[in-house]
Amino acid sequence: LGAARGVPHGITSCLMLHAVMRWNAPVNGDRQRDIAHILGAEQLWLSRFLGVPLQDLPSLHDFPSYQLLRSSYEDFWPQLEYFLASLTEEQAVAEFTWRTLEGEPRRVPFRQVLLHFANHATYHRGQVASQLRQLGRRPPETDLVNWRGGL
Repeated sequence: LGAARGVPHGITSCLMLHAVMRWNAPVNGDRQRDIAHILGAEQLWLSRFLGVPLQDLPSLHDFPSYQLLRSSYEDFWPQLEYFLASLTEEQAVAEFTWRTLEGEPRRVPFRQVLLHFANHATYHRGQVASQLRQLGRRPPETDLVNWRGGL
């Protein structure tokens, strides 16, 4: 398209990305779903933390293009960082109550929910990294010490 019609590569890529994701879904749909699931679960938990819970778990259907998925991550991180920076010790040890997507009530210490939150994303990042290695690719670093300036 770009060479035949004189459209710059970057614009062509953006216009075609949704179609390319759909075309690639048979061979990398699991990776696309995993990446969208990580973000969707984090959005769901943050909505619960803020007291305005989402009714459904966001999925790949909610991010129909790679660009939207990427920009959604970029929009999400500052919100999460602000929330986490505002937590007090009292909030971390207090009981946290929420309802599952099936409507079942849950109640545990908030610090346990935070551990689950971090562990869930770590688990799925490991899955995606493993899938990329199986394809002969080198995944980006996923260790916490390599993110956001280290520990």
